Amino acid sequence: MNTEITRLHGTTSADLLAIPVIMLGFHPRESCVVLGVRGTRVEFCARMDLDWFTNDFRFGQVADQLANAVERCSGCHVAILAYTADPEAGALAVEELTAVVGEDIVLEALVTNGDLFWHVHPAGLVPPGGVPHSYGSSNFAAQAVYSGVNVDASREAAVLAVQPPHPSSSAALAATVQGVAKQLAGLRPVDRMVLLSRHMGDRDQSGNDPTELALLLQEEELFGEVLAQLSTRTAQRLRPRLAAARRISDDALAPNVLALLTLACWLDGEGAQQSDCLAQLESLDPWHPLMRILAKMHRSAAPPGAWDG
Repeated sequence: MNTEITRLHGTTSADLLAIPVIMLGFHPRESCVVLGVRGTRVEFCARMDLDWFTNDFRFGQVADQLANAVERCSGCHVAILAYTADPEAGALAVEELTAVVGEDIVLEALVTNGDLFWHVHPAGLVPPGGVPHSYGSSNFAAQAVYSGVNVDASREAAVLAVQPPHPSSSAALAATVQGVAKQLAGLRPVDRMVLLSRHMGDRDQSGNDPTELALLLQEEELFGEVLAQLSTRTAQRLRPRLAAARRISDDALAPNVLALLTLACWLDGEGAQQSDCLAQLESLDPWHPLMRILAKMHRSAAPPGAWDG
């Protein structure tokens, strides 16, 4: 995702801390964020857990992804920001990220606990007592409210729409799936394609059953049809429909739905949902035909436009 930031080089530190909240769509907690900045434009925004560097595998993943993002963003500088209740731990995470991306391109390094912020320096956090800070008082927060930008309270809230059904509903969902499957089995292939087109079309979806969509996507030809339709232009329309199908899909139905939903989230700039769907898919079906390309584009920090190309 990228966004235009007015007078970025004159932006206050407090305003800088608000930018990831808007770009991510939620308030990061116990997190580090790297912003790639070129001129007056934020070209990329990457979030990771605060303790990302304590696991060798995760360290390698983060280092590779950031190196690829910086390489793609020729001439970029970065801001490294930590959001945590433990400022000292935040400072350590920021220092580790600075070493990964290279100190020479770091414009700003900050830590905030939500009420105060500090600059991260080799000698420690400056000033020692911190600077008063709140997201709501920043200029960018005011712009977001005026523009109608929705910001969730947490990452958990931001990914709620792409979660599996609750175990307590499994029996009822199984009965529904069985009934819909019988109905679809009685249709000719051409009729199932027409039905899929209704799910993917521009018309109102309020009367459509997401169980129907989830079952249609189990057919290779219909799965391929949706894959062919996905682009940066269509993702905003198709992503909510695929998310609804995911919310009613058990482990057997979920992989095909998740593969398309991961792609739709990427194309629609929903980074948190994309990462969550990719992790779900890897857990359920690591050998899914789309898994390799989805993981590769995620790790390479490929921009959504690369898919259309």
